[in-house]
Amino acid sequence: MSEKTIDVAVLGAGLSGLTTAALLARAGRQVRVFEGSPRVGGRAQSPTLAGAPVNLGPHALYLGGASARVLTELGVSCPKTPPSAQGATAIRGGALSPLPSNLWRLFSTPLLSVSERFSFARALGPVLMGAFNARGDESLAQWLSRSSPSTELRELLEALFRLTTYANAPEHFSAAVACRQLSLTLRKNVAYGPFERLVEGLMALPGVNVECSRPVRSVSADGRIELDDQVIRADAVVLALPLEASAKVFQSHALAEFQREAVPAKAACLDLVVSKLTAPQTRFVLGIDRPLYAAVHREQPSQVVLQLARYLAPGERGAEALPELEALADGFQPGWREVLIERRFLPELLVTSAVPLAKNGGRGFGLQLGERVFAAADWAQGGVLADSGILAAREVARLISQPALRRSA
Repeated sequence: MSEKTIDVAVLGAGLSGLTTAALLARAGRQVRVFEGSPRVGGRAQSPTLAGAPVNLGPHALYLGGASARVLTELGVSCPKTPPSAQGATAIRGGALSPLPSNLWRLFSTPLLSVSERFSFARALGPVLMGAFNARGDESLAQWLSRSSPSTELRELLEALFRLTTYANAPEHFSAAVACRQLSLTLRKNVAYGPFERLVEGLMALPGVNVECSRPVRSVSADGRIELDDQVIRADAVVLALPLEASAKVFQSHALAEFQREAVPAKAACLDLVVSKLTAPQTRFVLGIDRPLYAAVHREQPSQVVLQLARYLAPGERGAEALPELEALADGFQPGWREVLIERRFLPELLVTSAVPLAKNGGRGFGLQLGERVFAAADWAQGGVLADSGILAAREVARLISQPALRRSA
């Protein structure tokens, strides 16, 4: 096979990989991005459904998070408008009730007794102010147990944490990380929109050069990359791949051990495009006693995108969730089948490769894997969702921009 020397190689053209490439290019490095699949975007792809781009399951950009901040600094246009709080509904035992999304609803919701409403406010108050008392090695389940005097209150709080972390693993998830994420969401909110627009914005930046259908066989610590038809030596290599794929191409005992102990977050997703809302007063539903979610993600005169999900527990099979999601749709938008244009079911969508574990203080694996190999992925930095990967991208770009990493230095 032919052999070539390059400056920086980024493996993976998802949001983290493209962000790393853009930051390095802005710093003056020559970057090539290798993507194993035919399309860029990774989990941020928005394949068309009924002719319109629709995210692979419900995605949200956290307006106070690293993704919005770093992408905006790079000049990428991000969605900025939070969804309306009107029509926010909770479902418990099959019955719909107003979701306490503001102070008035908190003290009027039938989800909680009068005393539980005050306990709910006491539990959320410190979280909202960023002064939560969760220990770094405390699991979310442990925090909920000591913060929630009743089952009903615990269920409501746990549902809010599932909503903001997209994870259903309270026995494993770091309470400190979960509280930070809930605080961020309550204070800054989120915005919906096709994540493919973010991908397109990154692809348009100078110096972001992607080669698709270029799978990598192996990466060594000294920057040697083996492709199907070529060997490349790079001054620096960035793995912007899911954990399983990274552990496959980069042989490391420590990384393999981290993968064995990792707890991924997955979701079963049902995406629906309908011609109209059959219950326009209900625009968002959160499961309280079941790990369910449904929301209107885009509304146009003759086309509305509904996205539903079941947050899967570790080891749970998503293929069995379809009847439950269809039943959720029946309660959310009764008669949706009569106005259905197109649908898509994703039984086990990977949300994140490794949730931040309480037992290691919510930390990720680390940014540097070898002498010239780095990780810019959601499992490297610790944190939640795309923000975690983009934070890692920013830090890795800073490390690689140091002259000492150039072979000619």
